[in-house]
Amino acid sequence: MRRLSSVRSIAPDALERTVQVALVEYLRMVLPREWMTFAIKNEYGGVKAKGNSPQEQGKRARFFAKRKAEGVVTGWPDLGIVSPGGVVYWVETKRPKGGVLSTAQQDVHQHMTTYGIRVGVANSIESLRGLCQEWGLPLRDAEGQPVELARVRKAPKRNGLPADEVLF
Repeated sequence: MRRLSSVRSIAPDALERTVQVALVEYLRMVLPREWMTFAIKNEYGGVKAKGNSPQEQGKRARFFAKRKAEGVVTGWPDLGIVSPGGVVYWVETKRPKGGVLSTAQQDVHQHMTTYGIRVGVANSIESLRGLCQEWGLPLRDAEGQPVELARVRKAPKRNGLPADEVLF
C-alpha cells in the first residue's frame, strides 16, 4: 500500500502537464476502483509552432481543421471522472502560478454548468480534493487512511517515446 503522502508534490512553478499527472495519480489513489479517471487531449500537440511563415501558418490551420472535423471542442476540460452510476465530473487542470481559464474554457464551463454538468478547475491536490468533496465523491483519504495505488503495467517504448503506464 502507498500512503497518500507519496503522491507527487506539485511545485508552484510546475507545468500544467505535471499538475495533470499528479491529479490523475491522486484520483486513482483515492477514488474507489470502480470509478474511472481519464484525460482529454485537446491541445495543440503534434504540430510545432516554429515560426509565423505562411507555410507554418498553413500547417497549423490544416492541423486545427482536422482536429475540428474529428470533433475536438476548444476549451473542453482536461480530465473526466466517471462514477459507476454513469455520472461524469469534469476538471480543468491549470498550473499553480499564472494558470487562468481562456475565454473558450470559460464559455464551455458556462455551457456545461447551464445544463447541470459538474465542472471545476484544479491547480493542486488540495483544490482537487475540495472539488471532489463539494461534489460528494467518495474519497478514501477522508480519514487519512492509507490507499492502494492501482497496479500498472508498462507498455513498451515506441519510437523513442517513454513507456506508458496502463491500468489493469
